[in-house]
Amino acid sequence: MTTKTQKENPVGNLLFIKEVAKYFMDFLETDFHKHRLPRRSIKFRNNDHLLIGLNAQNYPSFSRLASKLSGKGFDKDILNKVEKGVYKTNLPKNLLDLIKLQISKISNAEITAITERVAEEIEKAGTLYAKEYDVALTNSIEEAAKIIRAELVHPFVESVEKPLQNLNLGDEDNVYLIEEELTAVILRLLENKVSEVLNLIIAQEKVNLTKELKSVFAPQDVKGNLISFFENLQVADLFLELFEMERNKTILDKQDFYLYFGDISFNNNKYPIFYIPFSTIRDGDTLNVEFDSQVYINKKALEFIVQEHNTKKGTKGNLQSISERIIYLSQHQEDFPQIINGVLNELSHFFELEGVVDFSSGETTSARGASVRISNSSYICLFDKSDEALVNDYEEILQQLNQDGGDLSEVFNKLIDDFIKNNPQPCNPEVESEWDDTGIPDRLVYPSPIPLNSEQRQILSAISKDGCNYLVVSGPPGTGKSHTITAIIFDAILKNQSVLVLSDKKEALDVVENKITQTMNKVRYDKNFQNPILRLGKTGNTYNSILAQSAIEGIKTHHRAVRQDYDTIEETITKSANSLREDLEAEIIAYGDINIKEIQEFFDLELYFNEKDLIFDFQELLQQNEAAIDLGDLRTSLQQIRSIITSDGVQKLFELFAINLKTIKTFDDFENLLRFLMIILESVQKIKTSFPDKVNVANNFSEFTSKDLEKLKQFIQEYSKLKLWAVGYLFSKKQAEELDINFKQSFIHSTFTNPHDQLQELKNLYEIFSFAQKIGDDVSGKKVKDFDYITIAHKLLTDEKSAHTVEEVLTLNEDVEYLKQIIEKYPKTIKKTGITIETFGTVISNQVINVAELEFDKQIRYLNLKQKVSRDFSNIHELNYATRTKQIEDLVTTQATYLLDGRLIDFYEHNRSDAQTLRNIIKNKQRFPRDEFKKLKEAFPCILAGIRDYAEYIPLESGLFDLVVIDEASQVSIAQAFPALLRAKKVLILGDKKQFSNIKAAQARGDTNREYLNGLGANFRANVSTDAIKLERLNKFNIKTSILEFFEFISNYNIQLLKHFRGYKEIISYSNKFFYQESLQVMKIRGKSIDEVIKFSYVETTSADELYPNTNAKEVEFIVSELKKLKEKDMAVSVGIITPHTNQQKLLVEMIGKMPEWDYFQDKLQLKIMTFDTCQGEERDIIYYSMVASPHSDKLWGVFIKDLSNVDVEEDGQIKAQRLNVGFSRAKECTHFVLSKPLADFNGSAGEALRHYQYMLEEARKEHSVSETDGNSKMEPEVLNWFYQTKFWKQHKDSIEFMPQFEIGKYLKQLDRTYTHPAYKVDFLLIYTDERHKEHKIIIEYDGFREHFKDADEVNEFNYEHYYSDDDVYRQKVLESYGYKFLRINKFNSGENPIANFDDRIARLLKNPENTNTLLANIHGTIEGLQNGDMRECPKCKEVKPTTDFKDTSLITGYGRFCNECKNIRTRLAYTPKPAPILTDTMCPRCNSRMVLRNGRRGKFYGCSKFPYCKGTRNI
Repeated sequence: MTTKTQKENPVGNLLFIKEVAKYFMDFLETDFHKHRLPRRSIKFRNNDHLLIGLNAQNYPSFSRLASKLSGKGFDKDILNKVEKGVYKTNLPKNLLDLIKLQISKISNAEITAITERVAEEIEKAGTLYAKEYDVALTNSIEEAAKIIRAELVHPFVESVEKPLQNLNLGDEDNVYLIEEELTAVILRLLENKVSEVLNLIIAQEKVNLTKELKSVFAPQDVKGNLISFFENLQVADLFLELFEMERNKTILDKQDFYLYFGDISFNNNKYPIFYIPFSTIRDGDTLNVEFDSQVYINKKALEFIVQEHNTKKGTKGNLQSISERIIYLSQHQEDFPQIINGVLNELSHFFELEGVVDFSSGETTSARGASVRISNSSYICLFDKSDEALVNDYEEILQQLNQDGGDLSEVFNKLIDDFIKNNPQPCNPEVESEWDDTGIPDRLVYPSPIPLNSEQRQILSAISKDGCNYLVVSGPPGTGKSHTITAIIFDAILKNQSVLVLSDKKEALDVVENKITQTMNKVRYDKNFQNPILRLGKTGNTYNSILAQSAIEGIKTHHRAVRQDYDTIEETITKSANSLREDLEAEIIAYGDINIKEIQEFFDLELYFNEKDLIFDFQELLQQNEAAIDLGDLRTSLQQIRSIITSDGVQKLFELFAINLKTIKTFDDFENLLRFLMIILESVQKIKTSFPDKVNVANNFSEFTSKDLEKLKQFIQEYSKLKLWAVGYLFSKKQAEELDINFKQSFIHSTFTNPHDQLQELKNLYEIFSFAQKIGDDVSGKKVKDFDYITIAHKLLTDEKSAHTVEEVLTLNEDVEYLKQIIEKYPKTIKKTGITIETFGTVISNQVINVAELEFDKQIRYLNLKQKVSRDFSNIHELNYATRTKQIEDLVTTQATYLLDGRLIDFYEHNRSDAQTLRNIIKNKQRFPRDEFKKLKEAFPCILAGIRDYAEYIPLESGLFDLVVIDEASQVSIAQAFPALLRAKKVLILGDKKQFSNIKAAQARGDTNREYLNGLGANFRANVSTDAIKLERLNKFNIKTSILEFFEFISNYNIQLLKHFRGYKEIISYSNKFFYQESLQVMKIRGKSIDEVIKFSYVETTSADELYPNTNAKEVEFIVSELKKLKEKDMAVSVGIITPHTNQQKLLVEMIGKMPEWDYFQDKLQLKIMTFDTCQGEERDIIYYSMVASPHSDKLWGVFIKDLSNVDVEEDGQIKAQRLNVGFSRAKECTHFVLSKPLADFNGSAGEALRHYQYMLEEARKEHSVSETDGNSKMEPEVLNWFYQTKFWKQHKDSIEFMPQFEIGKYLKQLDRTYTHPAYKVDFLLIYTDERHKEHKIIIEYDGFREHFKDADEVNEFNYEHYYSDDDVYRQKVLESYGYKFLRINKFNSGENPIANFDDRIARLLKNPENTNTLLANIHGTIEGLQNGDMRECPKCKEVKPTTDFKDTSLITGYGRFCNECKNIRTRLAYTPKPAPILTDTMCPRCNSRMVLRNGRRGKFYGCSKFPYCKGTRNI
């Protein structure tokens, strides 16, 4: 949206932008240094007396070669190495004796007079600059140097100038240099004392300045230093001086070697005219030298001298030959000498010099004028890394803006809108909300080449959001900034996007490149594979290595092998990720099924039954999942049997059957009875079926027996005789009535009133029971005991209740069968209950039914809970999350490498000539052709480069990259970063405000910077806005502002990396507490004694041990002894040494550098000696801190802040505080403090930090030691006993550390402040180092429910609602993703044999997962086949097939170029060849590239020309 200001004054924005660009460019050129003179001058020692330059004229043969180099365009054949002893200068003994004689003539009075003069200047500076200590100190030192030079050094050198001239050392140049070096040597005596007394003056304390200065500036000290200087000058070796400078380069930060050739002197200062960077690599006693391919003209110095000369002379004019500051040697091989001479000639003409300067002669030549002198002298110097490429960027920016803005005006207007006028669109709420709504499985499974934590996942999400253009990632020490960048790069590759990664630290880019390479080489067949990750610039260049023929062939081979499986890879990634998510969800559900209250209830019951016997065999029942149900059914069956058998109805029935229960001795007897009753019941049913209409007649008898049947027969016969057919009982009525009386007397249970009249019913009754008699005869044959079947049949026919009783008894048949099954299934339990198959009475009376119902239910519940909880735990499968995640990572990595390889191959095959041309351009560091870069970017979507020199290769074009990443952003000034912002669609900044800011910007001269800022502010108010809020934002354009701080106002997304990987929690504790408010989550678990992690060593010193100011020889000696111990043990560790003082660093470098073990320390221990100022970005296993301070001397107050709460109050408070944070966070395994006085005697924040570590040491010692067990814990001895009996322990005990009392809860709490570690868990840490020296860390959790719940009062929703929640699963998997494995054991999952179970589960956890990915194994097999000739690619179908598929006996070679399948197809389709894909003007809907008309299985369609990077399609 266009603002009102822009509409009214569109030119105003451009005017402001120009002012900003010029401001930034001037800073990069001059640094706004505290001295107004141009910074790149010729110096030989810095303020710390480190050698930073040498005069090549001291080595005549080398000087001649330097001249020859400049005349031959720095041909590498002329000079490519410096060998020891080849280039030397000797000082004769007679000359040295003469010099010593002259030194002895220096009187004490002269030195006293100098001392008094210096004292006056110090007092004057202290008074004038009472509130500006730095200014006062600088002024005092400068005045002291002038006095010493004028009154001591210059007269002395004049006295020996004649003899020096005889050795070609006495010309004006050498005299100047000798005077400068001698002045620095003498001045060193005074420097510390000047600082000390100046503090006293400013503090308004009384001090005798002359007396104080005399204490360090005694005549014997002055003369001794003079003699020492010339003695050291006695033999000079260029190799040794260069080697010393090389060491000093490691001490100084961001310095490069330069060869200066041609110098210009003005106002007693000397500057190089030309300079060229070069690098050195030491090989024994040889330093190999490689010159850059660009020569620079010291344009700023020359313009300064021109300006001063014009002012002094009142003239005007400029130099025309220096309009271009860079000379590209590859483009000027022929005319380079003419360009050099052209500049020299113009200088001679402009400054009216007499004489001719000539580089071709090899001899020293000069030209002089009134105030200016030039010569062809050469020098080797160390100087800050160059910002020349960025300066060129700003020149191009200004050039375009002067041409009405060009394409950049729109970009700049947008930047001004974003940076000053608009409020940023916040993306944090959306990203955080999405993450909060993401389920645990989706959080834990994300297809990526490398594991990602929650912050890194959210960063990738933010990058993908539209409108989220400015992102800030704060990365405290050791939190994985490089890992995050690597993740971002891979994400961009997979999404076909371009990314540029910039940093000012070579080490940071090295780490990122190594991480990418290591990740990709996990799936390469060769671990030294050259991956197509482009690194540009002086900090490393990979283009030539990538385009080497062997590298290209390797990339093509890998690409061919992957191509035929690419679709399978994509499908497998999706399926594997989905499967893992599903398994994680199942694990979460399984954990959710575990009810902690049920576990407590179980242990309560277990405690209860410890004092009471169980009625069954518990262990036997545990083997059957349905045991609890079986027991419940058993009790029901037994109760049913007893209830029925002992009922009154059954007892009466048994009496009817003449059955005595006591006679049923066994189960067989009872079963026989049931079979008998079944037969009876079936027979009665048969009677009913046979006489359905007559059976009711039996109801006329209440009882009826077999004897009654015979009598009934007789009565029927008699009644039949009396009854006539026609008249009935007409003639025999009386006899019939008498017979009735006899009938009733015979059948007293009969209900017949007039039997003679009911003769047919009697006949029916007889018929029924006669039939029953026959059935009864058959039934009686199946029963030994006699019984009257007629009686029983009658009873069952006439009494429904009795019939039902029989049926009820018969139902026991199922119970009996079930009981027999139970007896067979649970023999031990049945025996224990008192039930035996031999004694049926035990069925009626046993423990199962005799026990009280409540007691029985408790036992069943106890059994049921044991089985349920055990089953619940068994449902939690060992997921091996880390291994499965790694398999997905490898597949995604293969996918990424395929896409990356394909882009390079496409570039190489279609632009082979251009590729070779670019190779030469990059190799020779020529000016990069703008048009060619687009091709390069297509081939290399990921580019790494140094922020100072990337602009040499990457054109200034808006939106060139989808994403630009700036690492270590706190050290990158806004001036350095601004051109990079123009090239980006989105920008991501990584850094840490609590670590060092840009030193160059911090040291910029304040008054100069204020002048620029005032002008910038006036321009802004005049041309952009006078709004107060916008003016406040304008302050961020200050060059002292890092790009990290600059982005505070405009960032759409901010996040801090929280997970610390580098060191243990005790090591990072100081930074975590005092700088990050305990927000860091330490992922590294300490598996060793705290005494191996934090160490304090004390040495005794005297004042004599301070060889130089701020040194401590005793501490150096101690550290040397420690290094020797490490070598003796041949420990595979990396080592760093950090000290507050540069002089101590120099002493360490000197003393250790002279040791014969130096190469071992460098190669094996990766030794690096640093100061607190130069250690950012470094990490080592062991860090030794040489704090230097002793009872005799303590200057830590000048290095560290006095009070951390006064950061904004104390001078340089921020950087002094940052030193503490950066310095004390470098160690990975051990922090070792080497001190020369008691901790209590250390003052300020340094003392507070040291005492903090002492406190951490003491507190950690209070924790359980690694070998200590808890005497109050009943669980630990049990687990220890199990472990020490495993085969694993017995076989590997020498490679195992097993630590009880391990407090994993402290680490989990970091991931969630609300987390509380359950009291029922006891944790162990198992560390096993395998035969490949790989360390495995297994966290063993023993859930001691029994012991815990035994003492617990209650369990409710407020303490243990869940055994293991989904958040607990997430935290565990997070730790697993960082290499830790979990083994959870308890009463319910340890099995019958806990030792064997323990052993087996450990073995499964340690099983090597390598080669489990069959898809990758197949790809590697294909690659091997392609390399050894067993497989080849068919050029027609593009498939890789075995060589046998190409066999063709009709050919001379016996093998064809095409596979046999394609030959058959080719023959068959000879006249209808498949049409080639046609490039069309149709645009891809996904990436807007042109589309190709293709033939597919379903006919023709449009496909993206960038397939497979883009899979966009359109229908015809």
